Amino acid sequence: MTMFPIHRAIQLARTERKLSQKELAASVVGGHTQLIVDFESGRSVPKDKIIRKIEKILNATLPRPVMTPLLHNSGKSNKKNRS
Repeated sequence: MTMFPIHRAIQLARTERKLSQKELAASVVGGHTQLIVDFESGRSVPKDKIIRKIEKILNATLPRPVMTPLLHNSGKSNKKNRS
């Protein structure tokens, strides 16, 4: 089985089921088509709850996105003091 990034897997599963983004959105996210557009373009990553809903509607198993922790600055500046 070929693994695709989640955004591509959603799009492939949806088109295989011959559903439009609007139809999927009506079943999954209360009709907010832009969310499906954002998921499929990779601009947004659906939460696991949404992924499970999409899987149920499309009768498909989707890959889970790998989340990496955000790096944060401990408050120290990387610039050297120039006094």
